[in-house]
Amino acid sequence: MIILLSDKKQSLLFIIIVWAMALGMLLLPESAQGLYGFTPFFAVCIMMFLIVRDGYSAEGWRRLGFKFRGGKEYILALVIPLGSLGAGYAVYWMEWTSSLIPPDSWIEIVIYLLVYIVLGSLSALGEEIGWRGWLLPRFQWMGRVSSSVTMGLIWAIWHYPAILGPRAYHSSGSRWLVVVLFTLSVMFAGIIINELRLSSGSIWPGKAVGFQ
Repeated sequence: MIILLSDKKQSLLFIIIVWAMALGMLLLPESAQGLYGFTPFFAVCIMMFLIVRDGYSAEGWRRLGFKFRGGKEYILALVIPLGSLGAGYAVYWMEWTSSLIPPDSWIEIVIYLLVYIVLGSLSALGEEIGWRGWLLPRFQWMGRVSSSVTMGLIWAIWHYPAILGPRAYHSSGSRWLVVVLFTLSVMFAGIIINELRLSSGSIWPGKAVGFQ
């Protein structure tokens, strides 16, 4: 039986759950930290199967946006990140080729990259299902622009335990400066990804941006 809750109540409850799970990840051993990116997906499962229970209906799944919809959104999803990432990658590779010794075993590097790409893609998909697939459509009670900006902030705050915690993945430099810059960049990226999701009705354009 589907439990009727307004989109506002559902979205607020989801945010509480996913933030609590992010904090809870700090209590787990370092070997389990790879699950951090899946907490939005876990929160979706809790909402769909235990709280709202719309996971037992076709409509609940349709709302997640799994269908490959849209056209220009996929092109934009591939082109937009190239401007911001291209310069950074160019500097990195020039520095790498000039100052680092090439690795002795390219096989190990290739295997590492393949594992990283697979696990990273699955983690990014877990995020997209949670943030853009489940939460964003239910967050429209705020309005399209307000919901997009606010969701970017919520998405950034979800990262804070990983940034400020004992096993920070942005550990170089001032933590607080990293938090400010990270928040601004995530909010900006979130606006673009959210718009791709809303205009296409699908999570896959946003997933293409996240993969890059």
